[in-house]
Amino acid sequence: MSLLTATLVLALLSQHSTPTTALQDTTEIPLQASLQASSNATVGFGAQEDEESLKGFFLGIITQADRTDNRKAIRSTWLKSFVKRGVDYRFFIGKDGLEREAQKRAEDEGDVVLLPFVDSYANLTRKTTLAANWTAEYMTLDYFVKVDDDVYLTVGGFTRIAQHLPERELYTGSIVYNGFIWPIGKWALPQRFRDMFPSGSYPDYAEGPTYILSADALTLLAASRNDGLLDEELFPFEDINSCLVLKRHGIHPTSMHDLGLKMHFMISDHGPGDHVSWGEDRNCSLDYIVYHSVNAAAMKKTGRAETLQGAAGVKETLCQPIGDS
Repeated sequence: MSLLTATLVLALLSQHSTPTTALQDTTEIPLQASLQASSNATVGFGAQEDEESLKGFFLGIITQADRTDNRKAIRSTWLKSFVKRGVDYRFFIGKDGLEREAQKRAEDEGDVVLLPFVDSYANLTRKTTLAANWTAEYMTLDYFVKVDDDVYLTVGGFTRIAQHLPERELYTGSIVYNGFIWPIGKWALPQRFRDMFPSGSYPDYAEGPTYILSADALTLLAASRNDGLLDEELFPFEDINSCLVLKRHGIHPTSMHDLGLKMHFMISDHGPGDHVSWGEDRNCSLDYIVYHSVNAAAMKKTGRAETLQGAAGVKETLCQPIGDS
């Protein structure tokens, strides 16, 4: 698999976004050196213990300054196995509005990129595009994996699918089909955006906790950065926004089934104890690559189980019936 350079093309930037200054890379990656030989986990899924098996993947982990415990848990569990296999990564945090002490603590972690915006749930679209912009500017990669800091990634699952991923026009994850446009609640779409969807539903998109882009798709998402837009002018849901950006360039979401894989990408919940895949698999009877959502304590417990039992340990720890977790 040849490496593709995901640097931004100036012509794309001038065409798709307002001029911006480059984001400076002032971070180092402590895990790259310190964790290379620290993980002896059984990876499961029939994966090989190949230290280069995931070279070319970059993990863009979306986090917040005050979620130190989540970052520590990630570093001490699943991330070690990914780094060992050649994966690069960064944590991304918004710095505007942070006290200088909080900024310094994040900088001292050594693998955090501070982005120029006010960090909030409502600003996830800006955060994702800025993270994509930084990555395309500074990293050389084949695949960009957008990851939230409350997911557990299985290195065996990624190793198994890596050889099946196309090198161009890839946009894959847990696909939501004909997504409902909520009129009220947390995911209510503001009225000013509703005319974008005359069918009454969203186009098919990859659910936000984790999705994978090829380098060319990342470059397109990065080029959509537009610092001239106010926060309220940005489409409010980052995963659907990524879908819309890529759709304009003819890139549509691809499922594991479309790739010929007999696997399931993610089992996701949106509340404590609700580990279900859109209500269809309450006891994790299937094999998943990504588990969401997982707090810091559960992540550490799962990491210990994965070390001892591999993928079976992950499933046994995280996949409990409703109300038992």
